[in-house]
Amino acid sequence: MTKKILICHKSPNASRQLRDSIKEAIPEARLNHVGTLTEAYNLVEHRLPDALILQEELARQPEAELLFALARLTEVRAVIATDRDSQPVCETLVAYPRLSLTSGSDDIARILRCVRRTSESQILSKHETVSNNYDPEKIILIGASTGGIDALMRVLSHWTATCPPTLIVQHTGASHLNSLAGLLNRACDARVHLATDGESLQTGCVYLAPGGSAHLCLTPEKRRLRLDPAPPVSGHRPSIDALFHSARPYAEHVAAALLTGMGRDGAQGILALREAGALTFGQDRATSVVYGMPRVAKEIGGIGQEHPIDKIGPALLAASQRKRSAA
Repeated sequence: MTKKILICHKSPNASRQLRDSIKEAIPEARLNHVGTLTEAYNLVEHRLPDALILQEELARQPEAELLFALARLTEVRAVIATDRDSQPVCETLVAYPRLSLTSGSDDIARILRCVRRTSESQILSKHETVSNNYDPEKIILIGASTGGIDALMRVLSHWTATCPPTLIVQHTGASHLNSLAGLLNRACDARVHLATDGESLQTGCVYLAPGGSAHLCLTPEKRRLRLDPAPPVSGHRPSIDALFHSARPYAEHVAAALLTGMGRDGAQGILALREAGALTFGQDRATSVVYGMPRVAKEIGGIGQEHPIDKIGPALLAASQRKRSAA
């Protein structure tokens, strides 16, 4: 039985209508209301409601991806509240149950009582599928955009405290990056944090590109990070292309992956890495929320191997192993 329900809706009147309808349908429900995604994220993280009812307009915002990922991780049921009866156009929302503001109490009770929790062990289990005999010179680079938060959680679930240094550019609003780092920390045994200028690369660490004021790059010394305030590259700052191009001098020590996302950021960069000797991987069409960046990269020859998302992590780690000496 759903008892603790969080409503996230910008309209106080719509929230009141939802609360009244839910109370009629499930009298024992305990309700809370917020008007922003940030407030909803904080309550889901700390109060753990049984269900989250999210306004469709808010659910369509890119920042909602972080909230949905947290809800899956904490086994909070997510339902989309809409003022229309038509199916949502947004592909990323198709999987979620919908609750109309005009729904009757019987429909509301059915929707909230029948939404199944997904076991956290099914969503995310920390594991490593290859040995941890990593080449100390290896560096892993990952770029992602739309749909990338869930993809990154699945990739990093294979990371341990002995993983190669890993640099990530994820197109996410700057105000949500600390929350993203915290979420990814829960997904793996490595240490995930926002990169800082001049920081040295360490085994067991994952470096997340900070907000929109600089690109995350490697310095000429390779083992240090640089935050470059250069203009946007490929329409983004931080840019995946900027990161990939900065690593080209060390390509023979790089394993790189381009995950789900709209547009073409990272495509030219991963091509440059592959041409210089890096091992490169792309997420396949079937598991991508938006098969844009990896598709372009594949079309221009930048992808050495294409895999479903659950195979990307093991492939990157396998590419980072020490080479066995000839007998």
